[in-house]
Amino acid sequence: MNLTLAVDGDILREARKIAIDEDTSVSAMIREFLADLVESRRARRRRPVEEMFRTFDANPVSIGPITWTREELHERR
Repeated sequence: MNLTLAVDGDILREARKIAIDEDTSVSAMIREFLADLVESRRARRRRPVEEMFRTFDANPVSIGPITWTREELHERR
């Protein structure tokens, strides 16, 4: 997929110099930057869920034996 960007001339010149030094292209650097950004955001969204499961694993809780039936729980009075 193609994307058109408007970039300040000085910034683009410096980016091209960096790309040459790193034997890559400005397009490749932008692709890598965007991929890193997306992965960072995905990881940040996963982190709370992973921490919750680690907490559950580290702190097991026992509530005792189940002494009721499904029917008793849903019994209307």
